[in-house]
Amino acid sequence: MYPDFDGSIQQNPTHTYADTGHYTVQQIVINQYGCQDTSEQIVPILAEFVFFIPNAFTPNGNGNNDIFMGEGEGIKEFNMYVFDRWGNLIFESHNPQVGWDGTIGGTKCQEDVYVYRFIILDVLNEEHRYVGHVSLIR
Repeated sequence: MYPDFDGSIQQNPTHTYADTGHYTVQQIVINQYGCQDTSEQIVPILAEFVFFIPNAFTPNGNGNNDIFMGEGEGIKEFNMYVFDRWGNLIFESHNPQVGWDGTIGGTKCQEDVYVYRFIILDVLNEEHRYVGHVSLIR
């Protein structure tokens, strides 16, 4: 339990927690006669997993959209694979900060559609699999 000692006297207060964990929420109610009652509840704040994958990229060296990679939050383990049209593995990454630059061994790949596969384990140990196509545009 992580107390953050935030409070409110509003009728319907809201609160945003800074981190995941289990927090004790306490409500103290006082009626017009000065009678008081207290209730506590433990509230779990879980990590959120999100992941986005573009459908095209343009590795032309202009600094915009030069690398194919997914982006997300709540990632514990990351595996990215890119295949050519014949099913040959041409790129592999296990670091969410390292994407494909549109080359094989330093040689530029042709403009084409490539197949990707992402296998991701989120912070709650749930596996997410994504298979799709990305267009390399020069």
